[in-house]
Order: sequence, then structure tokens, then C-alpha cells
Amino acid sequence: IQVNFSEEMNRETYTGNIYLTDSSDGNVVMQSIGSELTFYQLHPLSTLAPNETYTVHVTTGVQDLNGNSLDSGGNARFQVAAGQWNSCAIDVNGVHCWGYNGYGETDVPTDLVNPVAVAAGGYHTCAIDDNGVACWGLNNHGQNDVPTDLVNPVVVAAGMEYTCVLDDNGVHCWGRNN
Repeated sequence: IQVNFSEEMNRETYTGNIYLTDSSDGNVVMQSIGSELTFYQLHPLSTLAPNETYTVHVTTGVQDLNGNSLDSGGNARFQVAAGQWNSCAIDVNGVHCWGYNGYGETDVPTDLVNPVAVAAGGYHTCAIDDNGVACWGLNNHGQNDVPTDLVNPVVVAAGMEYTCVLDDNGVHCWGRNN
């Protein structure tokens, strides 16, 4: 993983720290191992798990070649989700999916706004963003037919032919039910 800065940094002024934590328990899972002029590289201390959310922490203390503080984007969250045939990730630029795409499961909708969670299923994918839950890909059992009565969804899970979401009212599932 790489943390990018908005311009070249002066390595002699770097007094901060860059590390990655598991958002659920705060444990450090990656630490900085080296730098170039515009980024720091992170090395894993443990295996990153699918469907987990991690937070990148960048502390202050980096300056550009003119002595100005650099903007690293602050804390940035990302998540990785592995489905049966495809995988997806969220980073500061949005949702990215790759792998098998026979049913459009890696064709991320362009209208997602600030996605915070992603789940990869059998042949479909779902994400939570500022607008709620969005699903795409194969919809042969209604696994992409998101209920309209969800309230503040926070967790999404996608199975082979079903989807579940946790919101303020509990767990909701739709799609194949056998």
C-alpha cells in the first residue's frame, strides 16, 4: 500500500508516522517501510482480511521542498471484499472491482457517492454510499432488488444469490431464500 502526498516532500523534515489500523479493534496491521519523493510505502505486519475496513493514519510533520506542510489526505479508509469470482476494494477514489465480469459484477456504477462499504457475492456486488445501498451484476433471484425502507445501512454482505444489510432497524436480507 502506498500513501501519496500532493507534491514532493523533503525527507529530512519527515518527523511523523504512517501506519494502518484495523478499524474494528485499532490494531496496527501495516507500518511505513520507506519513502520516495511523493509517497510512503506500507508493509503488512499481518494478513489483511476480506470484508474488513482499515484506516490509514498519517501524522503531521512532513514538509515540501519549500517548507510548507504537505496534504496527505489525512486518515483514509479502505476495504477489501472477495466474492466467488471477483473482488472489490474501496479507497479514497471510490470502489474498484476486478475478476470475472460475465454479469456486470465488476462494472461499478459511476453514481456512487462516498462509498463506505462493499460486498462481493457470487455474481453480484453491492455497496453502501451516501444514497444508501446499490447492487449490480446478476439479479436472477432478486439479490440486487434493494428494499426501499432501509434506514441508515452500515453493513452489507453478499452471498451467492442473496444480499443482507444491517441498518437502524436490524438485519434485512433479500434474494434466494432456500
